[in-house]
Amino acid sequence: MGEDKEQTRPLASTSHHITINNNNEEQQRNIPMQPPQTTKKQRRRRRCIQCCGCATATILILVIIIVTLALTVFKVKDPKMKLNSITIDGWSQVIWTNLQPGMNLTIIADVSVKNDNYASFKYRNASTNLFYDGGEVGEALNPPGNARARKTVRLNIEIVLMLDRIIGVQRLGSDLIAMKLPVSSHTEITGKVSVMKIVKRTVDVKIDCNFVLNMQTQQIDDLSCKNKFSL
Repeated sequence: MGEDKEQTRPLASTSHHITINNNNEEQQRNIPMQPPQTTKKQRRRRRCIQCCGCATATILILVIIIVTLALTVFKVKDPKMKLNSITIDGWSQVIWTNLQPGMNLTIIADVSVKNDNYASFKYRNASTNLFYDGGEVGEALNPPGNARARKTVRLNIEIVLMLDRIIGVQRLGSDLIAMKLPVSSHTEITGKVSVMKIVKRTVDVKIDCNFVLNMQTQQIDDLSCKNKFSL
């Protein structure tokens, strides 16, 4: 029995085990994300922005410094002149009712010059003129000097009052009766302010005063002054 002797062989299994390797995916998950690489163009642009920012900040600081210096150190301010007092030498020797040609009085004007600048004010000769009824009756010339920075200098200006020049004034009679002689003065000082040898300005300081010579008290009354300033 040939058929009985033949043994049936089991059919080979047609199923195969398929193994999926997930190592690549796990490795990709475990690798950290790298930032995108910057190009040379981007780096150049970033440096350019940084340089522009630094330059702008430097310019702003320089502008602030220049403006501050221009408003403080380099700004030339007007020196202020003030008439503090006036004394008269030889007043008691004058016989006002009998004025003679050639008679003079010495008027000493105490003048202060205040320099508010951050540099010294070097001035030339200071001239002073005295007027009575519109006519010049006295003059003085003070030597040159120097008002240091942020300081005040005092000047004693000796004005020679020429009495013979007031003899012909029409109002002299009424003024002698009132024992009051109204006069005016003009003082001018011209000098130069130099700030660090960079800013140089020629300054002309003037002061005009009106006052009354009181013959009875031998003092001055009604003193009023006005400063004038020009560069």
